[in-house]
Amino acid sequence: MVTVNGTLTEKITSTAASPAVHYAVSYTAVRTDVSAAAVTVGFTFTGWLNSSQSKLGTGIKLTVFVRLNGGAWQSVVLKDSGASWNGTQHHTVRLTLSAKVKADTVSVEFYVSRTGSSYGGTAGVLGSAGNPKGGSAQLPAYAATGSTAGQAGTGGTAAEQYVYVRSGNVWQKAVPYVRIGSAWKKAVPYVRVNGTWKST
Repeated sequence: MVTVNGTLTEKITSTAASPAVHYAVSYTAVRTDVSAAAVTVGFTFTGWLNSSQSKLGTGIKLTVFVRLNGGAWQSVVLKDSGASWNGTQHHTVRLTLSAKVKADTVSVEFYVSRTGSSYGGTAGVLGSAGNPKGGSAQLPAYAATGSTAGQAGTGGTAAEQYVYVRSGNVWQKAVPYVRIGSAWKKAVPYVRVNGTWKST
C-alpha cells in the first residue's frame, strides 16, 4: 500500500459575502498495490465563517459535491439544515471516492450547493455543477512491473525472480525507487509468475 497526502486548497471563499464562508480541501490518495490501477481518494472538507460575529443559522443546508476525472458526482452534507454555525468554529466532513487511474495525478472538481431557507441569499454557495472549483491531486506512482531503473540482468528461479545491477565487478540485487511528489520512495518490484503478479 502506498499513500500520498495533499491539499487542494487551504482557503477558498464562497461567492456571497454575508456571511462569507471559507472552505479548505485536503486529501489522502491510496494505491493498495503498485501494479493496480485502482486508487481511492479520501477527501476532507472543512468550512468556517469569516468572523467571530458571523452566523449561518438553521434551515440552511450546505452540500459538497466532488468528482474525479469528470466522473459521476458524489456528495456529502457539510451543514445540515438543523445545525447553526456560529463564529469561526471549523466544521469538517469526509468523503472517499474510487477510480482506476494509471497516471500520477487525477483531476478533482468540487462545488458547494445550498438548499432550504433563503435567509442570507446565497451565503455558503461555492461554484456549481457547470462551473466547479478544482485542481489536481497527486497519486501514488503506478508501475505494473515495479520500478527498475538501471536494470542489467535478472536471476532467481521461476518463482523468485530478481533484478540485478552491476557495481564494479560485483552484481547486486537492485533496490528500486519511485518518485512521489518531490520525494523518492523505496518501491516494491513485481514479477508475473503463471499469470499472477507477485512482489519480489
